Amino acid sequence: MIELTDYWNAENLLGEDLGNIDIKYPQNLKTAHDLATDRLNKRKSAIKRKEFSERYKTLKKYCFEYNGLTIHPAKSAAEMRNEGQKLNHCVATYTDRHAEGKTTIFFIRHADAPEEPYFTLEFDFENMRVIQNRGLRNCARTAEVEEFEKQWVEFVKNTVKNERKAA
Repeated sequence: MIELTDYWNAENLLGEDLGNIDIKYPQNLKTAHDLATDRLNKRKSAIKRKEFSERYKTLKKYCFEYNGLTIHPAKSAAEMRNEGQKLNHCVATYTDRHAEGKTTIFFIRHADAPEEPYFTLEFDFENMRVIQNRGLRNCARTAEVEEFEKQWVEFVKNTVKNERKAA
């Protein structure tokens, strides 16, 4: 019964007509369930990719370089998973919230190793403050990263202030 209910929920989310007896009661429930679940997951993945793309376009103006470090917003769910795996922390659990704009995740890198995770920063634009900034195994900021963060936050505040003036 659980598999049938799950199947109906998936078909409903996919916009299928559950009034159609062949859709409502498929001959092979397991196959129909698995196919509907795959279609739903592909649709959700496409939506998530689009959300990440739009979010990145909005946030890329906050990319910044200072004293050998750079920062950029998360570009994809895969990048967030990689960040969490490499730094052994939980940033991947923020994937949906970042894509939906409920929080904002940035990655700090050494300028000479832009693909290598270093620190992960969560920022609150409403209050213009860093919520957290963690490195390998959730270690605290180094003095170098703390100084970089301070300079970047000022850059962000000035960018936002200038945008408001222009509007």
